[in-house]
Amino acid sequence: MSAQILTPDRRIRVFLSSRIQELAAERHALVRLVRKMGLTPIYFEEIPTPHPPQDQYRAYLQQSEIFLGIYGEGYGWVDTSSGMTISGLHDEWNLSEGMPHIVFVKDIAGPRESRLEELLQQIGS
Repeated sequence: MSAQILTPDRRIRVFLSSRIQELAAERHALVRLVRKMGLTPIYFEEIPTPHPPQDQYRAYLQQSEIFLGIYGEGYGWVDTSSGMTISGLHDEWNLSEGMPHIVFVKDIAGPRESRLEELLQQIGS
């Protein structure tokens, strides 16, 4: 495979996936790091739009080149009204197949939600 050559005005986009409220400090630190590296962080809360959240994160992910997952203790919300059976966090991971991945798992004192443990096992295999 040949290296991707980008024009000077186009930076590689890094999609950040995590639970926003739970890992806000970690997300902000990684956003600063990604920018410092000359890359463009793509993250859900950056640009509010009138689009449904699922459509928004899927579009952002589709336009990104690198997936950066940050996981803590929670699995995230499952939007059953749209027919989802998994959280947005899990959906983002599934949709990132074929992309380079960087994954951070935060050390926590207590147990993780069981569905997040299952996702982390999927990620590790």
